[in-house]
Amino acid sequence: MIKLEGNRKSNIDLGKIYFWTATINKWEWLLYENSYKDVIINSLDHLSQRNLINVFGFVIMPNHIHLIWRLNALNGKEKPHSSFLKYTSHQFKSKLIKHEKMVRADTNHGRVEEPGSTNPRLSQPPQNPRLGPSQTEKLSSQIGKLNSTTYELESYLVNASNKTYEFWKRDSLAVELNNMEVAYQKLDYIHLNPTIKEWFLSNNPGDYRYSSYNFYETGNSEFRFLKHLGEEF
Repeated sequence: MIKLEGNRKSNIDLGKIYFWTATINKWEWLLYENSYKDVIINSLDHLSQRNLINVFGFVIMPNHIHLIWRLNALNGKEKPHSSFLKYTSHQFKSKLIKHEKMVRADTNHGRVEEPGSTNPRLSQPPQNPRLGPSQTEKLSSQIGKLNSTTYELESYLVNASNKTYEFWKRDSLAVELNNMEVAYQKLDYIHLNPTIKEWFLSNNPGDYRYSSYNFYETGNSEFRFLKHLGEEF
């Protein structure tokens, strides 16, 4: 594992570039399904289009995200990373409410499933022809970490005066990046995340859709919000 260098803190100052990590509460695999990853993408795109942030690198993993980004200006009275966390939390809540209704209602037989039933779509590994049998088996084992309650709203209940649910762990990691060497070290770390043995989400970083790897390798990307780190250092 690459050692994180720099000034580690949870607060982010405007105008500076940070390596930033946000983790789903209780380490739940909420971001395993792509529709939840798309919530992240949509928020980053929206904030970028308003020039509130610049995103230089990212990866979305099943239970956490890594970003290299800069906050440019306040979004009203709050910083953009707070807006990001609030918006995505609201969307997660809405999606989980809809998800629970779909899981519990058997549309073919008019039967209501017991709470906590596992969505069968989550029990199968994503189809990746480049993964060998042993890697596919390890990925299946990883997917087994999905709890039957991962996609139940009650899993994110908290006893707090200002909120009912908490989808992100508090005090996200923020490391300021002051030079090109450290910045690219973090970028490599981000891009290799899906391929490391703890995950086996992809055999090659270029095969994993939800990252900035292909933007740096080919210059092309479906994610229009990305900016190149080389323009900053």
